[in-house]
Amino acid sequence: MFIGRDNEIGILNRHYKSDDFEFITIYGRRRVGKTTLIAEFCKGKKTILFPALETSAGNNLASLSSAIFTSTNPEMETQPYFDSFQQAFDYIAEYAKNERVIFVIDEFPYLAESDRSVSSILQHTIDHKFKNKTEIIVGSCKYRNETTALGVLTELKEYAAALGSAAKSGRYKKTYYYIFSKGSFSSALVDTAKSDPLVRLVPLDELYS
Repeated sequence: MFIGRDNEIGILNRHYKSDDFEFITIYGRRRVGKTTLIAEFCKGKKTILFPALETSAGNNLASLSSAIFTSTNPEMETQPYFDSFQQAFDYIAEYAKNERVIFVIDEFPYLAESDRSVSSILQHTIDHKFKNKTEIIVGSCKYRNETTALGVLTELKEYAAALGSAAKSGRYKKTYYYIFSKGSFSSALVDTAKSDPLVRLVPLDELYS
């Protein structure tokens, strides 16, 4: 049963209905409900859900291939594997020209660690293939069990920048930053969130309210 988070679901749905390309990053420590929130939002929507693993690039590419074809061509008896991440991302871009789709990369840092080129490959695909249409990319990341400081937001923005130079070229307008934490948030991070509507802090006690 999913309880609460009506505000966050509402925000995600508004972006889903947009005619522009949307890029949303969700950050927080483990087991605070990031993936559950994403799964609830994706219910009833065409979704490519790819949970990256702390494994080799080849294994992650095979998992991504399976996720893509399970969503876009579930009747296919034998699912092929893409030869590269570029080929996989290009396939999603072509598919999205004809159908609204959500592309979720859960645990993006695992994917980036398995192949150091994947961030620039995805960035290139966003810049040149995703055309102000219907794609949303949601990233979910782990975090340590301690007070969440301003450096977390800085790191999150670096992740988003690695994928999203398209923001500078006008292909999408805003990047929202969600930071989940079981612990407290530093005063500097709280002050930043108060002054920046694109930054949302979600403590654990709010998660099930």
